[in-house]
Amino acid sequence: MKTPTKRATSCLAAVLAILAATSCVWAADVGASAEVPALIPAPREIVLTGGTCAHAAKPKIERVAGIPPEGYELSVKPESVTIRASDDAGEFYARQTLEQLKDGASIPCCEIKDSPRFKWRGVMIDDVRHFLGKETVKRTIDEMARYKLNVFHWHLTDNEAWRFQVPGYPKITEKGDCYTKDDIREVVEYAAKRNIRIVPEVDFPGHFRKLSSTYPEFTCTADNPRDKGRAPMCVGNPDAVKFVEAALDTVCDLFPESKVIHIGGDECWRYGWKKCEKCKAMMKREGIADVKDLQAWITRHAVNYLAAKGCRAIGWDEMLDAKEGYLPASAMGMRWHSEGAERTARAAAAGHEIVNSHKRFCYFDYSQSLEGDNHRYFGNGRNPVTLEKAYSFDPLAELPPESQQKVVGGQCNNWTEVTYNGKDFEWKLWPRGFAMAEVLWTYPDPKKRDFADFKRRVAIHRDAMVARGINAAPVN
Repeated sequence: MKTPTKRATSCLAAVLAILAATSCVWAADVGASAEVPALIPAPREIVLTGGTCAHAAKPKIERVAGIPPEGYELSVKPESVTIRASDDAGEFYARQTLEQLKDGASIPCCEIKDSPRFKWRGVMIDDVRHFLGKETVKRTIDEMARYKLNVFHWHLTDNEAWRFQVPGYPKITEKGDCYTKDDIREVVEYAAKRNIRIVPEVDFPGHFRKLSSTYPEFTCTADNPRDKGRAPMCVGNPDAVKFVEAALDTVCDLFPESKVIHIGGDECWRYGWKKCEKCKAMMKREGIADVKDLQAWITRHAVNYLAAKGCRAIGWDEMLDAKEGYLPASAMGMRWHSEGAERTARAAAAGHEIVNSHKRFCYFDYSQSLEGDNHRYFGNGRNPVTLEKAYSFDPLAELPPESQQKVVGGQCNNWTEVTYNGKDFEWKLWPRGFAMAEVLWTYPDPKKRDFADFKRRVAIHRDAMVARGINAAPVN
């Protein structure tokens, strides 16, 4: 073996010093000339063993008990490649790592042990405010799979539109674009092949304005000018409840493998309930003293309705404001408020699992602070979420240790009030989506992250992504 040059030794030592500060374990033969591979997300443990293997080598697959779910062990030797995993997902992710390792006609020899920190690693598309379409969804799923993101949260209903048909209620999709059953089943099958679970969202009892123009009896209205455009679901109308049940039946049918259904629950304007005779009568009938508890009632009804169909409900964190013990513990909460730590901790203490999508780190409709960026962002550039800010996200932050174990992961969200099409969406998701992928797979502790090294790796992957036709923003 040749003696390494002083410069090579110095460079390698610098790389190892950087990587030693992360939660991964990296090692390499100091005589090897290969650089540490630019992997995203970084694996938990990698040892470079020197030499290369032809990238055409067919991996040997071994099922091994004891490897964590979605985890894998990858062994690349000059003469062979072996993948060990306990499940199909682990094998799938090992293959994604193997693809990233390929360098021309070869793969660097290495030993990798890897598994995810969180089981919920998500991306949300709001397909309502602007209809992004099936091809954008499929391209997004392709890139999510490549970087080990595994939950696609599909926001399909809101004030502006409903994007799927509900049998018996044709008016809700008479105007505007919508997905047919065949479209949705095609996307579901496409995602399943890439180890991605789709979580569809039916948003209620707020964000219900679309119904006021098609089935006005399903919403409450009042003479308060603040109610303009904010009509909530009429919880006191049994026909409105039946409509919601029909919508939940439909998504359970269209997404049979999802097992988690998002039921919204955010930003419900309750003034209409105070004036609605049907809602007041229901409150009297059910012994509900406070109008805000109408939301708890419809939420519990939906949670139990889905449970009877073998599904769990998840909703935005306002949903968790019900009195302690009122909601079944199976209901999951999704934090989005920046001031929502206390509510999240209280819900976790009550047994609810939590997905963290804190808007100050995870809302990718917020500005990237890119020089010369002519894309529009929510809030006109206030409270930017830069690549570095996204990479500093800690899903466990602000929670006491006893609540942290209930956090199952996180996700990034893009609300499309000012996101107009698929290319605009891609610009806002990538490269910040790389940060979400690595935070949720590899690193629980922001103090163990090296942004400079991450940014170096992001630049490489962003260029490859652009070459694949994805409209990724530059690295800032």
